[in-house]
Amino acid sequence: MRLVATALVILAVSIQSATQEIVVSPTNTQKCSAAQQRDWDLTTKDTLGVIGHDLIRTSLGSVPVVRIFKKNWWPLQDVKMPICGTLHHFDWHSGDVFTSADEEDWNNFLVPSAAFQQVFQDALPADKSLVWKCDGEYCMEAEITPSSKFYENQWWSKKAKKAALAGKQICAYGPFVEEEWHGKRPEIHPSELYWWRDNDIQSYWLLLQEDASGRFDKEGSYANRKGAPATWKPWALAPRGAEFRLAFTLDESNKAEMYFVNERSSVYAKSLVPPDPIKHTLKFGGGSVEVTEAGGVNKHVKVTFADLCLVDENTLHGYVAITTAVGLEKAPESGGQELLEITSKPVPPAIPFSQSNASLIAGTPNLIDLGGQPREIGDLSPNLSTHGKPLLAEGVAKISLIGGGGELPSENAAKSKIAGHRIAQSVDAIKGAELEVQMQSGEKKQIEIPPLGLALSIKEKAALGPATTGTSTPDSALARAIVGEVHHNLDLRTVQHKEVQLILGIQYAPRESGEVRAEDSSPFSERLNKLLVAKDPIQIKKTLGSQHPFKAAWKFEAWELFADGSSREFLVVPNAVATDGQIGTRWHSHTMNPSLVVEFPTGRGRLFKVVATGTYTDPSGASGNITNEIWNQEILSSLAEVDRLLDSVAAASGLTEEQRKALVGPRKATTNALDYLADPVVRRSNLLRLQAQRASQTGHVSIEEFRDLVSKVKSLGLTSPQ
Repeated sequence: MRLVATALVILAVSIQSATQEIVVSPTNTQKCSAAQQRDWDLTTKDTLGVIGHDLIRTSLGSVPVVRIFKKNWWPLQDVKMPICGTLHHFDWHSGDVFTSADEEDWNNFLVPSAAFQQVFQDALPADKSLVWKCDGEYCMEAEITPSSKFYENQWWSKKAKKAALAGKQICAYGPFVEEEWHGKRPEIHPSELYWWRDNDIQSYWLLLQEDASGRFDKEGSYANRKGAPATWKPWALAPRGAEFRLAFTLDESNKAEMYFVNERSSVYAKSLVPPDPIKHTLKFGGGSVEVTEAGGVNKHVKVTFADLCLVDENTLHGYVAITTAVGLEKAPESGGQELLEITSKPVPPAIPFSQSNASLIAGTPNLIDLGGQPREIGDLSPNLSTHGKPLLAEGVAKISLIGGGGELPSENAAKSKIAGHRIAQSVDAIKGAELEVQMQSGEKKQIEIPPLGLALSIKEKAALGPATTGTSTPDSALARAIVGEVHHNLDLRTVQHKEVQLILGIQYAPRESGEVRAEDSSPFSERLNKLLVAKDPIQIKKTLGSQHPFKAAWKFEAWELFADGSSREFLVVPNAVATDGQIGTRWHSHTMNPSLVVEFPTGRGRLFKVVATGTYTDPSGASGNITNEIWNQEILSSLAEVDRLLDSVAAASGLTEEQRKALVGPRKATTNALDYLADPVVRRSNLLRLQAQRASQTGHVSIEEFRDLVSKVKSLGLTSPQ
């Protein structure tokens, strides 16, 4: 969609107090351009008749959001994107209303519609083992932490973990990213805009939200900002402004379209412009479109008619454009939110949505020896306030520990004045527990305190000691290692390292279905991680039994690769130095930053690959694994040399010259997400360029990253535009 309105001649404009009337004539209105017609067709056919976008429209660039030591959310496209599809099911990542995680994410599982299926498929990683499946079909999440006042509403329920929209078509809009912590699976996060149709009552629903988790609104949450585009800003910087466009058609008949804009829920909403008229009318021949801002919505929205153009002399295309904004500049994480319903008839005022803020907090566990088995035992308490403000907690009559102790002392969380009063004792922080909570109303809820594991990530991979630079030759072992064959135009500059060090990040995280979910938290994982970050050796020893509580065990496989394409397994010796016939390793298990160093044999041009798998365990049995591929050579490529890197990727992928130009050649700058939907070559070229920029951030591209780029090119089947 064009982001500026088409110029047209207004024959008459009459604004009388609360009414605006615009009359257009077919004799002096511009004819629809090919791009306008394309965007209108895409909107009416593929995005449910509505298209929404961020008012700021900045380029995301290759600037990731850091999450728990790791550059986690990486953009897959330069601009925020819509993804439309069937809402298969809904979940809430924190599990229940009593957890205290900072982020309380909606997990909307979408099966992309036909128009968006290729966008989704192009973004899938080579290893799809962690990509979500919905009834056997790959699907994706649209995630955001909403306002706490929107936890319970007619469409989504945190308590029930259900959405009334399940099985219906819905569109979500925001940064289209891949999540490193979960195998690079694609998602929309934060999904700031949603829209859908309620066909039962013939209405449109438009939702703008400010992410309330605090993960996406601060510059310090992002890495690689020095390479950011000039227009870059944090993705969720407050206030969040948006425009929704509702497509319409008018012809020379006496057709009259009527819309009422109704505000159904509002938190910290505001208009970015002074209040506009309440009623807006557009006349074209004998037809008209009339839009009325019902109730108090006029304070928070502005309505205009946008992108008007003629299909033919008797038919007008255009959009009802609705702009609004939410959020507080001086209070980020406020969770601003605006929900609008567009109807053809007036509707009654909205009924306020209910909310629940009850939560549990954990005390710091203690390591206790029970029958010769060390266990982390801790207590849980009602969280009676947040940021110094009392919570409107539901009354808790009784809490029982299921399968371990029976009934616990009765407490009323709403009336208790002792924030630290224990309501659940002797809970195993690592193994987790199940609680039954009986409310004052008599309702019973089963609450799971999830088991914990150790989440490991690579905070840094760096070369130690002197390095040797060189250029790979056409028959080099490096070329064969990357693509399995020699390409005579594969020109790669390389660097050879004597030692490579991995510095790891380690933290506690909930374990679900055998997977340690690093981006999630629970009352006990939050408490233990705060302990690790504080680095107080006395408290760490008291809680975890030692100042260095994590034990590490590493296993290695290694190969030396040769110019003729052959290879041989190579010996790796733990805690030893390298010799001509062995690779040496050493490691330590310091609490926050455990490390591994791999030392390679000397010899110019020798190429080695090591696969290292580490297992870390704490005294009470919490454990986690990490596997990484370590080479003694890397490819030299800076951000300024991305085109050269892409040329080598194109050569290694076996692209024709025409295909190479489609990949590497200059692309027109655009801030229009529909351009990416309409033109797969533009979209795929942008995806690959972003991933090449990502690989080049440090000036050294790993062989694994280069192979991933080659694999991506081959999977896309990139061809030149016609």
